[in-house]
Amino acid sequence: GGNALLASGLITTARVRQDAPTVLHSTDELVTVEVPQGTIANANEISIELLDPLHIDFVSSRYEVRASEIYKFGPSGTTFSRPIELRIKIHPTIANECPNNLYFYLYDDDEYLKSVIPSHSIDCENGIAVFKMNSFSVGHLSTETEGSATLEDAKQEAKENNEDASNVNKTLYKLL
Repeated sequence: GGNALLASGLITTARVRQDAPTVLHSTDELVTVEVPQGTIANANEISIELLDPLHIDFVSSRYEVRASEIYKFGPSGTTFSRPIELRIKIHPTIANECPNNLYFYLYDDDEYLKSVIPSHSIDCENGIAVFKMNSFSVGHLSTETEGSATLEDAKQEAKENNEDASNVNKTLYKLL
């Protein structure tokens, strides 16, 4: 299959294949991305980079809800013709509580919150949360959803105040 894995520092890469699923694991082996066979991507190669949380601005503001390392899925802006699967190992403490939902926070290149994806499924016995996504950026696992609710509230408030809702994300980020 498409399991080619090249480790270079804290980055792993794999060539996206059409004839077989593409499977890519992070260097810490806690994250797996699977691109289904026949999925078209706007990049020939995909990567997972383990980021240093001390060098990322959004970490300090959202640190309390982060439940994993921070990963950069690249190239940034890569999109897929059908959903890809992101599997992330969850901490035993979280798995033991077996939550109904976990969330994957995605940020844009400027480190502003882009979206919050609810888990597709959670396998508490094996400690794995599964997410479906259609694009790549920087993200982390979270047990909370404040970001998504706050983002919607901020967009609604902007609409009421006749502001441009597309700029709300950057304003919201500054408030967190």
